[in-house]
Amino acid sequence: MNAEELAREKLAEQRLQQEHQHESMTRRATQEIHQSSQGNTDEEARELLVEQRRHEEHQHETMNARAVK
Repeated sequence: MNAEELAREKLAEQRLQQEHQHESMTRRATQEIHQSSQGNTDEEARELLVEQRRHEEHQHETMNARAVK
């Protein structure tokens, strides 16, 4: 395997790890939203959803930036 193939393989592995982390964090955030929204108002639940979306956007931007390098 040459250096370019190794680099591609490493990048693919990193992407899989990042996707797994992202899925885990999203799942955890969704569970927290469901749990907290049961005792909170709709407004608080919406705020949690907005926070989750911001986090997902940041994760996506980070993954894209790393993929470009």
